[in-house]
Amino acid sequence: MALTDPQKTDCKRWMGYGISDRIGFGVVVPVEPLGLNDVLDNLTSSQETVLIDVFLTPLATLETAVRTAADNLDTLKAGPWEANPNEVAARRNLFRSTCRELCAFLGFEPGPALAGGNSIAIVRG
Repeated sequence: MALTDPQKTDCKRWMGYGISDRIGFGVVVPVEPLGLNDVLDNLTSSQETVLIDVFLTPLATLETAVRTAADNLDTLKAGPWEANPNEVAARRNLFRSTCRELCAFLGFEPGPALAGGNSIAIVRG
């Protein structure tokens, strides 16, 4: 059993790594850390099961939950229901902390998109 290409893409994306390695002016942002593809391609069946069941499947659900929580931002109260003003932030924090746990499980640092937002890495060739 091997990870599918979409599973590998989601893994890298949720770890904070993008798809482009050039942002112009000779500045290179690493697409992913060295060895990540090897790790993803050589997981044991039990590691792959944990990766899928504990991280990939729940992260897909959490990512959707962050986006759908925004559906009610225009409503403060409807009947007995009241909006939780912290819901989107709480869901985003849970999503991002699970992404960081995914990084730890695979043994890699969070990528630029997860590590701190606006930071970039400059690599000299």
